[in-house]
Amino acid sequence: MSQTKPYYKLLWLGIFILLLPVIVSAQQTAPPTPSGVSYTATSSYISIYWNDVAGEDSYKIEREIQGSMSWTVVANPGANSTYHNDSSNIISGTIYNYKLYACAGTMCSEPAWLMSVQAGSTGGSTPSAPSYINANVSGSAVNLSWGTVSTATHYNVQRSTYPTAASWTGVCSTEGSNSTSCSDSPSNGTYQYRVEACQSGYGCSGAWNGQYAYTTSAVTVGGGSGNTCTGLTLTTNKTSYTIGEDLSWTWSCYSGVATSYAIELVKPDNSVWPYTNGTFGTGQSSYSGSFGTGNLLVGIHTLRACFTVGCPTVNASAVFTMTSSDGGGGGSLTAPYLTITTSGMTANLTWTDPSGNAETGFKIFRRYTGSSWPTTPIFTQPPNITTYTDTITTSGSYEYKVQVYTSTASQDSNTVTVSVGSGGSLTAPYLNYTVSGMQVYLSWTDPSGNAESGFRIYRKLSTDSTWPTTTLATLGPNAIVYTDTMPTTVTYNYKVQVYTSTTSLDSNSVAVTAGTSGGGGDGASSPPAPGMPIGPVAVATGTSASYAAMLYDQMSAGTRLYMQMRAIFDWGDGTTSETSLIYPEASGTMSPSVTHTWSTAGTYNVRAKARSVAGVDSGWSGNLAVTVGGGTSGTCTGLNLTLNKTAYAIGENVDYTWACTPGGTATFVQMQLLKPDGSVVIYNTYSGAGQSSMSMGFGTANLTAGSYTLQACFSATCLPVTTSAPFSVSTSTVNAPPAPSAPQGPSVGSVGQNISVTAKLYPSTNTTSESLQAVIDWGDNTYFSFSEFIEATTTGAYSPSVTHTYAASGTYNIRAKARNSAGQESGWSGNLAITISGSSSDAPLAPSNLSVVYTTTANIKLHWIDNANNEDKFNVGKKLSTAATWSTAYEVQLQAPDITIYDDTMVTSGTTYDYRVQACRSGSGCSAYTYLSGVTAGSADSNQYRAVTVKMANNAIVPYGAVTFVRDGTLLTASLINSSSTIIYLLPGEYDMQPGFPGVNSEAIVLAGQYVNNRKLNIGSYNTEVQVTIPVRLPVNFIVNNSAGEPITEANVVVNITGTTAYASTYTDSAGTAWLQLPAGTYQGLVNKGGYLAKNTSWTVSETATEFIITLESLPRKVTGKVLAGTTPKANAIIRAVNVDDGSLVIVNSDSAGQYAIYLK
Repeated sequence: MSQTKPYYKLLWLGIFILLLPVIVSAQQTAPPTPSGVSYTATSSYISIYWNDVAGEDSYKIEREIQGSMSWTVVANPGANSTYHNDSSNIISGTIYNYKLYACAGTMCSEPAWLMSVQAGSTGGSTPSAPSYINANVSGSAVNLSWGTVSTATHYNVQRSTYPTAASWTGVCSTEGSNSTSCSDSPSNGTYQYRVEACQSGYGCSGAWNGQYAYTTSAVTVGGGSGNTCTGLTLTTNKTSYTIGEDLSWTWSCYSGVATSYAIELVKPDNSVWPYTNGTFGTGQSSYSGSFGTGNLLVGIHTLRACFTVGCPTVNASAVFTMTSSDGGGGGSLTAPYLTITTSGMTANLTWTDPSGNAETGFKIFRRYTGSSWPTTPIFTQPPNITTYTDTITTSGSYEYKVQVYTSTASQDSNTVTVSVGSGGSLTAPYLNYTVSGMQVYLSWTDPSGNAESGFRIYRKLSTDSTWPTTTLATLGPNAIVYTDTMPTTVTYNYKVQVYTSTTSLDSNSVAVTAGTSGGGGDGASSPPAPGMPIGPVAVATGTSASYAAMLYDQMSAGTRLYMQMRAIFDWGDGTTSETSLIYPEASGTMSPSVTHTWSTAGTYNVRAKARSVAGVDSGWSGNLAVTVGGGTSGTCTGLNLTLNKTAYAIGENVDYTWACTPGGTATFVQMQLLKPDGSVVIYNTYSGAGQSSMSMGFGTANLTAGSYTLQACFSATCLPVTTSAPFSVSTSTVNAPPAPSAPQGPSVGSVGQNISVTAKLYPSTNTTSESLQAVIDWGDNTYFSFSEFIEATTTGAYSPSVTHTYAASGTYNIRAKARNSAGQESGWSGNLAITISGSSSDAPLAPSNLSVVYTTTANIKLHWIDNANNEDKFNVGKKLSTAATWSTAYEVQLQAPDITIYDDTMVTSGTTYDYRVQACRSGSGCSAYTYLSGVTAGSADSNQYRAVTVKMANNAIVPYGAVTFVRDGTLLTASLINSSSTIIYLLPGEYDMQPGFPGVNSEAIVLAGQYVNNRKLNIGSYNTEVQVTIPVRLPVNFIVNNSAGEPITEANVVVNITGTTAYASTYTDSAGTAWLQLPAGTYQGLVNKGGYLAKNTSWTVSETATEFIITLESLPRKVTGKVLAGTTPKANAIIRAVNVDDGSLVIVNSDSAGQYAIYLK
């Protein structure tokens, strides 16, 4: 059934935009923006022309007198219109601006603009953007050229930094010459360029339509392959690392020196991390560096070295493997790589299976493009299955991902976006060619997917000024190649046109000279050589193994050529295989995988090369040595490894069993032990005619205490590790850990809110350090939550926080217990009581702290604090500061929860605006607005907000704390709630800082940072950090009993820090136990409970965890009374009774009626 969703249509009203809510069908989409807009004009009317677009049922034309900022709808032409004659109140000599929209129902396209149309002029149009721009570096000069636009009278070229465009600078204009080339001589650096086409009197493509032709990669001046370095080698200190180890690398020139370099890391999911780069004035022949691997995932990585930033050409690479230090998180899971083809309403998914037999299976997820991922997959496939066909009932744009998973871990593939069904918008193809004699091989991209009806091929003599109206050939949808025999030895131009029944788009044009060899795009040169094949390095005879290789798009003059290619694999046994065609990125894209089976034992060198769609090959990659096991019984494709237990005392034996899964026999299995220091020891090796399983063991007398991983492999090098099993070794028998402290977290919350808690964990009594996790019982009879493991010492360590959502209001008792890696658990902690109120259908809480991150002449970036937990969108409003009300404000809706940033790019330099933001929930309403006034686009640097990170020393997680920044009487607070850091945005200037953490003397808190001096923060032109150090706080347990030794519940324990006004307070739980975190020192305290004699006492907290037992004396005599203020009962009055003989104290409070009951000796 079709759902309805709200959307918003933006209408210009002067400099404002009015937001009108409209409800439409979820399947309805706006038509494309009209193209080919032009006009003719007389003194009494202006005629506007355009190309009809697909999917519209009407058009809308708006007009303003130039400079008036007042737009009026002057016409609503019907469906299939291509013309309107505007004669309404036209004044001869007056200059008008027009906006033309294509509409379908209530949804309209982005406008097409006509600027500076003068009544009585001859007519014209804003030109379209050039189709490309190329940049060639020659010494310090950058020679630029671009595509011709027939209606342009001149062009403007701009330059910016790469990869981040901080600002654009004009470098040349061809006004007066209409040239399509110019030169630039920037200083050494890496840049990008863009060009706009202009028609005198009618505007420029970039200025009005935001349409520029861009370079597709970096342009480097000074350095690069123009130096004397003839080639690079890249080495790492080893080929296998445990997560957390440092990786060292060195690049070296074959000969000569390099004046610049870049190092990139390709991760298992094929994402690219631009690690580092540098330049050298005089050049260097080699260079070394290193980085940590703590943030990397298990799997195969590729480090690559290049001469220029962006790595348009990879000059050297080195492959290494990351393994888990503790075997957690699914062992050797590696993210799959997903590709999709579509046909009608079906999507055909195919993915790689780099995890081998480590996975439990694959989960397939689908979502509407731009929406949130669902928590439930649309389908689950068993292990080693790498295809799925999805049939969709509603046409539109969708995103897919595949998740490989085990019972404890998962890894997501890349995300792929597809359009299914009819109605998709066309995108112009990109045309390449290869020529050989009289034949030309054309190939092009197909970015329109299934939206096109087909392709038309056009050819003309290069001397002809116009294209023929008849086609050379017409091909069906999804076609991407065509071969033509040229009739004579001259130069021809070719183009490809993608079309539907209502519209069409042309590709770029290529010039081809018959009788020559070479080409453009796919045939300009051989494709780059691929990376070394990736896949298993040890397999059994007769067993299929999958391999892939990284393919790279060809670059020409800094521009990506969109080369279509496949990988060719040489298996080293006299046979080859090829993959299907893909369009790889310049940074590299993994090829589709292919499988191969060797029938004879031995070692084979597997290599790969790239082959373009025109049949041009690259050189071969490096070799991957694959060892194929002998014996007719080598049919084991995966291993399962089990231990007799997971925690051992030194001297005990580790007994293990490996078994083939799902079946078969192994002819070679290597066992190796990964030690806590990262070193590897080979323990046992099996080599024989074939075994389906084998049990072995080894002693631990020569091991030290710590965490180990036993690994099983099919090859002597253990690349890759087939399976693993973690275990720990201690100096003595492992005991269960003690109960943790009561969980720390909020005491109140609301239905649907994410509630996060943590618990402080302590190691067992016979060890000083232990890997533990917290098990949380939320008290609502739903489920337990398990934190990540953390290393706890005798002073305790907070567990990583875990999160839960309550479905109903009420009061719940949250408790925790500790669990070690051997599965042994402590008893339960005391309770954290939390009161949940409200309903998930309530309107969200309002955002706060709306502030400016920065402003430029082109944009204003805003930030706010999201205080809601149930919102699904935000409304952001803007008006001119000179406007008295918000009635004509421009409103934009951000259709997602948890947003805290909005970048407003529709601003005018020097103009001052006011902003507001509110949180909303569909069906429940919106919060109040939070406001910000007086923000000027492009304002001076002193008005730019700076990001101030408030961070706990050593990344300590605190249940609650805050640092307040005070300036000119204004207080802004950065709060930490179950976290180690937070960010606040402040204007430059000097601030007083006031820290506050419960139970900690403010004077003992240390604030430090680059711009911090004596609790004052001076913010200048840069973002900064304030580091907070609080005294080490130790766990203190208070056990409150009566004189019979029985626990007293809900006794109030108040602790005052001697000599200060700081205090901490808590209540005992059902076991009579209360818990606080206190720094070492001396404390005064009061313990009080109705019906018992209050007790004043003092405590000394030393350097270790401490426990105090307090006994309260019961009071047998009951005295009742009532407190009045005049004749009015006084609620919550404090009644103190002091024994005149011994000074003992009893304290109670009056109730809501002013009545009290006090028990006395």
